[in-house]
Amino acid sequence: MKAQLEKLDDDYIEYHQYQKICADNSVTDEQSQKTLVGFLHDLGIALNFRDDPRLQQDSVLNPEWVTNGVYSILNDNALITRHKGILERAMLPHILDARYPSKKHLFILDIMRKFELCFPLEGYEDTRYLLPDLLNKEEPETGDWENTLPFQYHYNVLPGSIISRFIVRMNQLISKRTYWRNGVVLTKGGNKALVKADKEDRKIFIWVSGNQGTRRILLESIRDQFDYIHSSIPGIEVEEKVPLPSQPAVLVDYKHLLDLEALGEQEFVPSGLREKVRVRDLLEGIETLQGREERQETRKDLERRVEPPPAPRPDPRPSRPKTPWGSGLFYLFVLGVVTAIFAIVSHFVPWYVLPVVIIGALLAIGVVGAFQLMQDERFSQENFVTLIIEAYKRLPLLRGQDTARLPSDTNSDGDETNP
Repeated sequence: MKAQLEKLDDDYIEYHQYQKICADNSVTDEQSQKTLVGFLHDLGIALNFRDDPRLQQDSVLNPEWVTNGVYSILNDNALITRHKGILERAMLPHILDARYPSKKHLFILDIMRKFELCFPLEGYEDTRYLLPDLLNKEEPETGDWENTLPFQYHYNVLPGSIISRFIVRMNQLISKRTYWRNGVVLTKGGNKALVKADKEDRKIFIWVSGNQGTRRILLESIRDQFDYIHSSIPGIEVEEKVPLPSQPAVLVDYKHLLDLEALGEQEFVPSGLREKVRVRDLLEGIETLQGREERQETRKDLERRVEPPPAPRPDPRPSRPKTPWGSGLFYLFVLGVVTAIFAIVSHFVPWYVLPVVIIGALLAIGVVGAFQLMQDERFSQENFVTLIIEAYKRLPLLRGQDTARLPSDTNSDGDETNP
């Protein structure tokens, strides 16, 4: 199946065509066909989104066909300048080339909806769409946001897709089409929220106004969406910050508040403040006790999933002493004897043989040290043998060199001697 699909020169096929190819290859069971198309999707051979009813009837054989179609729309200057991020389906024949017949335009738009790049405007299903990435950058008038419930996200890197995906996911709650490229105003149950991103500062700010007893419900809905988006971005680092209601410039880390509550701490002094604040008051202001407990349980589950590496097992063999006075006492004795012998010999040999004596003593010390390392299992037997061979190669007497000519490397005519 894989080889046959790769030979096709089509950008896409419909699902019934895929089923016919399956039947030709003796894959007739419907469940087997679904399982197989899942494998082909994971391999990138035939993209098929079986989890989305809008997309499951087509299989894409050329992923670039989808990518190029989407980026042709996102990079269209007319959408950015004249239409301010509003895409009408009737515009697609002027944006997409002949590789995208009109019967596949809705498929491309549904792909964009699946990946949270756009959403249909209310009352214009399948005909008019909003693309948050192409909206104006200017922030419209959003109203007064004093005395609100604030919350913040701080990022190591803030991808532009986070706020645009959030706008798409929350499109049902958008208030009076108040949105721009970096923010949106939401309304739910008599409460309103302003959510906007500062890409340069790498922060997302949230303010929720309305009844103090219900506005945290809207905040929880907002945080649920951001939690989902964050979980879909590998490697992203984000910190949740809780501004003090009385001092919005003073920020407290949300995880730190959870830790304080777990430790039973009732009050603490935040950095930048000279008075104590109640831990529970800050936490209760942003989420219910039940929501907090569920969040803590989720956090514990994640910690349990990341198991620490197993501790090394002790070696059942008896450990050997690692100091020379333990296992190496014999070799220290040999080293002393060898050194003494060379010292005595140096008194009875001519002066020009003395370099040979010194070199021999140094090599003997190295060999004894190698014995010690091998004894302590810090030196392999193979490396030890190699060391001994190389050591003897460098002994002038064993190489047949004339010791009488050691003081000078030149002959009587002044020519250099060969080694």
